This record gives sequence, C-alpha cells and structure tokens, in this order.
Amino acid sequence: MPTAPPFRRRTPSDVSARPRRRRANPAVVLLAGLSLTVAACSSAGSDPAPAPTPATPASTLPSNAPAASPATAGSPLPSLSSPSGVSALLDYPHLFAAMAVVPVRAAVVSFTDLDLVKKRLGYAGVTSASPTRERFDFWERARADGAMFTGTRLYDASSQMAIDYGWTGEDVAWEVDFAVTEQGCLRSMLCQTAHGYVLGLRPDLDWGVVTRSLRDNGFVPDGDPDTFRSDDPGAPFALVHLIPELHAVAGGNPIGVQRLTEVVDGAPPFGPKVGAVYDRLGTVESLHASTGCVGLAATLGPDSTSDDVTAFLRKNPISGLAPAVSTIVAVSDRRTATIEVEAGAGASPQDVGARLSAMRTWPGLQSGTPFEAVADVSGQLNGDYESFTADIHAMPTFRAMVITDDAPWALCPARETR
Repeated sequence: MPTAPPFRRRTPSDVSARPRRRRANPAVVLLAGLSLTVAACSSAGSDPAPAPTPATPASTLPSNAPAASPATAGSPLPSLSSPSGVSALLDYPHLFAAMAVVPVRAAVVSFTDLDLVKKRLGYAGVTSASPTRERFDFWERARADGAMFTGTRLYDASSQMAIDYGWTGEDVAWEVDFAVTEQGCLRSMLCQTAHGYVLGLRPDLDWGVVTRSLRDNGFVPDGDPDTFRSDDPGAPFALVHLIPELHAVAGGNPIGVQRLTEVVDGAPPFGPKVGAVYDRLGTVESLHASTGCVGLAATLGPDSTSDDVTAFLRKNPISGLAPAVSTIVAVSDRRTATIEVEAGAGASPQDVGARLSAMRTWPGLQSGTPFEAVADVSGQLNGDYESFTADIHAMPTFRAMVITDDAPWALCPARETR
C-alpha cells in the first residue's frame, strides 16, 4: 500500500482534501471465519474512491455469505488491510460493515439494513432526491411494518436536512447503534455508558455533499481529523465522525464516538460474536444483540407483582435454567425471526425445552399480548447455542418485546421465594 502524504490538521472545508493513513494496527472482524480489517489507506475525497482490484485472499467466508462476484464465489475474501479489502467489504451484506465498527464490549447492539427493508416494501429507489410523497409513504409503510430495530434516527430532521444539508435519512443504506457500559467503576459509583451509532450512506451519494454539509452548517474539528462538532442545538447531530472507508457517518456521546474510533483504528470489533451464528441467521434485515440473561420480574414488566412471578414459576420451573451469556435476534422479514441464545456449557436439549415452554406460556404483561399470539416457535441445540425459529404473527409487538428486554427466551434461572 503506498504511503499517504503527510497531512495538516483539516477543517470542514478541506476534510476531503487529503488521504489519511491510519495507525498500522488493523481492526479485524471475524464473521464465522471472515477476517475483515476496517483500517486502510482512506480516501476522503470529494468523490468516493473507485473500487480497487481484488487482492490476495486472506480468510474464508461463512458458507451462506454471498460472494462479491462470480470470480470470488466460494473463495476467501481479501484482507481489508488494503483498499481492495475495503472495496470487498462494501460488496458484502451491510451487516458485515456494521459489525466491523461496533466495539467488542458492546452490551446492546441494534442493526437495520434499510436497503433490504426498502426493497421488500417496494421502495428500493427512495433517496433524498425522491418526491416528498414517496419518501413520506416509505416511512409510513416501514412504521406499520414494524420490523426495523433501528434506522429512523434522521427521520425527524428530514425536512431540515433536505434544505440545509443536501442529504437525509432516505440516503441511509444501513444503521447500527450500540451501548457500552464502561469498565472500572465500582458498584457504588454511577457508571458511564458509551452510546454510539453509524449510518452507512448509499454508495452513489457524493461524499463531497456530506463533507460540505458539515462545513456549511458550522461544524468544526474536534480533536481527531475526521471528528467534528456543532454547538447548534437544532443540528441533527452534535458530534460526527466520518468513516470514508465505509462511506459512513458516525455519532453518539463523546465516549461512544471515542470507542467507535478506537475500533476503526484497530481495537477489537463486535463481529466475531455475530460470526459464531452467522450461518444460521439467513437474510438479516434487522438484528438485536445483548449480553447476559434477563431477570424474571424485570422481564414481566414494572407493573408485575410477586403473584405474577409465582404464577409463572409454577407453570415453568426455571431454577435450573442455564444463564444466557448473550442473545442475538435476527429478523429476515415481517414473518421470520431467528433467536440464538448462547448458553455455554449449560446448553442442553432440556434447556431448549425449558425456554420453549417459557415462551409458549409467556403472559406478555408488558406488551399486553401473550407470546402465543405473537409467534410460533421451535428450537434445537447447536453446540453452546440454543437456536429458535419464530414464525411471527405480530411483528410490531415482537419488535417491542426485543428492544425492551421482554424476552422469555433469555431468562435468568429463578425459583419461588415463598
């Protein structure tokens, strides 16, 4: 890779003027054996850099990952320590790029592939340049569909951004957000939480439009050459980090942006955690990942009583349930979801049966709908994972359950207290 020329501190007006070489320690993402290095010689020019030619393969794709081209079908993907690797990453499902920039210690991750949602709903060509009615209709359909775990971050600012920025939420191809509880705080201290998100923009959106929109709306550099802030309370984001390698814009609170930039510059990403189950997820429109198990009382909801807890436990003895290490819920469309519960050494057919019983008898006190009216589920054991397939009858309700930890599939062990 040729050495990038030295750079001076950039301002919004010239943020796209010079290539920048990142630190030599590349970030590596494994999606079931797929090695993806985000860090590369970045080109933040006014126009996106042309796709380079393929490099030497470095690792093997998951069995169900679509090949970037017929020439690479069934072949390893190039390492992303080169510009060709970046190009290869962008040829694969958006989930790959999203998981490449999320910190490995994220406690909660939500992802939506808006391109897939638009295509399924019949709005594949919707962008900021589309007629207002068409853009409005898409969001109305998406809201009614109820299958998006994230992806609406810029919706409320659509009119403002169309006028002042030249790009809008309709130009977002994928979105991921995350939360990381910072380590090193004592139980009696208030722990900081890092919140961050990344918006992957459609590849044919002129990158210069993005960089000029920051300059023209008063954003100023904030430490890192690719990070900018605005003191305007009406701005759609206060802190922005550009990721030209992925044609993406990131944001969040200061510590969240810091954690994200560390991943871009070489810190471990979240990808391997998804990679462990990737072959079983199918097409991923939306995904929600979380760590740990959920307590029964909290899962039943804030209005639940001790009698509610007792009634559930009498039908479902879960004192021996294996505590979930992590859970991934992936939605393929409005009717199909996959739930992967990492139970480690405690994974067993009996544990699968206990989780199925908990789901099928779940009263749905938070949602107001019993789970049996929300979905039909089946399950099986896959090593350290307990895998469930859900045929969804009420996707908006299922989505609400996922993002509020109303999750009977991920219960902690519990026993009656009286």
